[in-house]
Amino acid sequence: MKQKHSVLILRILGATLVLLSVILAIIETNNTAIIGGSDSYTFFYVFLRGSGRLYYTMALLGIIAIAASIIMARQGQLAKDISILASPLLLFPVLSGPYMAFNNAYVVEWFGCGCPKIDEFGNIIENDFNANDFTALFWLFITVVVTIISVFLSKRIPKNKIWLRLLYIAGMLVLSLLIARKFYYSMMWN
Repeated sequence: MKQKHSVLILRILGATLVLLSVILAIIETNNTAIIGGSDSYTFFYVFLRGSGRLYYTMALLGIIAIAASIIMARQGQLAKDISILASPLLLFPVLSGPYMAFNNAYVVEWFGCGCPKIDEFGNIIENDFNANDFTALFWLFITVVVTIISVFLSKRIPKNKIWLRLLYIAGMLVLSLLIARKFYYSMMWN
């Protein structure tokens, strides 16, 4: 793929993530029941803290994608390699929207929410496997995919710097786990 195509794709992806996060935050702000109505302060609260800070994280990843595209367009090989090495993390925001829709439409219906169920005697019945468990497995799978892609992308790091390759792979694994945790908590059914 030519460099200008990669730059264009990153810019479109970044702009889409930023725009989508703002639109979703506006929708959630309008659906927030506040005495006296919602205003710009409510929007900023929802944007920064709503849905487990998902909107903020999506916007941040969008800005990172735009910055990476600018670096790729203006800098040399090192900046391009850094942008390419960080690109697997874009799987998280790209898959979050479709997974949210899939989760709301099908997963909860198939497995039930993580809400405790109470029988006729007042005892709490726990679900063995529910939508929360499925969501955790989904984001864990995406973490594994990002780590595997990182293993293949680590070949861009010079062979004589094995420690840097291992540090990159471990860093991507830890960062992926942190992002997966954030996305899991933002999509959790209580």
